[in-house]
Amino acid sequence: MDELFTDFSYKLFVWQLLILVSIGLYMYCLVDIIKSAFSQKTKVFWFFVVLLVPFLGSVLYLLKGTKQKKLNKKSLS
Repeated sequence: MDELFTDFSYKLFVWQLLILVSIGLYMYCLVDIIKSAFSQKTKVFWFFVVLLVPFLGSVLYLLKGTKQKKLNKKSLS
C-alpha cells in the first residue's frame, strides 16, 4: 500500500494537468462565444473552429476572437 503513494509519476501528473486545463479552456471559450454579441456569421464561425479544433481553436479564439468582440462593442456604441 505504501508503494502506491511513493510511486508518483510526474509525467503522468503533467499530462493530466494539461488535459484538465485544455478541457477548461475549451468549455470557457464555447460558453463565451455563445454569450457574446458577435454577428451571427462570426459566432457560428468561432463556435465551429473551437468545436472542431479544440485546443488550437480555443487559443486562436482567445487571441483573435476576443478582439473582434471588442470591435463589435465599439461599433454598436
